[in-house]
Amino acid sequence: MAAVNATLPIINSTSVQNCTDISDLCPVDQTTYGYYPSLGANAFFCAIFAICCIANIFQGVKYKTWTYMIALGLGSFAEAIGMSPPYLYYE
Repeated sequence: MAAVNATLPIINSTSVQNCTDISDLCPVDQTTYGYYPSLGANAFFCAIFAICCIANIFQGVKYKTWTYMIALGLGSFAEAIGMSPPYLYYE
């Protein structure tokens, strides 16, 4: 058991929790995402998922596929919302 514990990395949780900028004390791999988020890629995918959400709702109403519309509409909406948090970290 001691050999397993010896191989685990030791992370100073107090310094990681207080990271506001990337520095020697707060490397990028210790951030929330573990990488620099790309603003352009996140904006592109957020827009694509928002367009898919609108298209799914439109087609669901047009063809009267209510359950399918709700499932895909909510899924696309959730994906669009999920792509937006990197905007909060981008400076």
